[in-house]
Amino acid sequence: SASNLKNGYAQLNETGIFIWKMLEKGATKEEIVTAILKEYEGAPIDLVTKDVDNIITAIKNLPAYKSSSLLV
Repeated sequence: SASNLKNGYAQLNETGIFIWKMLEKGATKEEIVTAILKEYEGAPIDLVTKDVDNIITAIKNLPAYKSSSLLV
């Protein structure tokens, strides 16, 4: 999972943080998928794309996202 709750606060895992930082820099979903595929050679593109979609959805549901200037 991209995030979990601890003491009522959501925490992103390493991949979730990586995606959040890329979004802060204005990266598109496609750019994020490409970056992850470069990092994890041999990973299936369909699985990476699905995971990125899921993590972006999780990020959108975080209170910190709702108060940020990220546009996803």
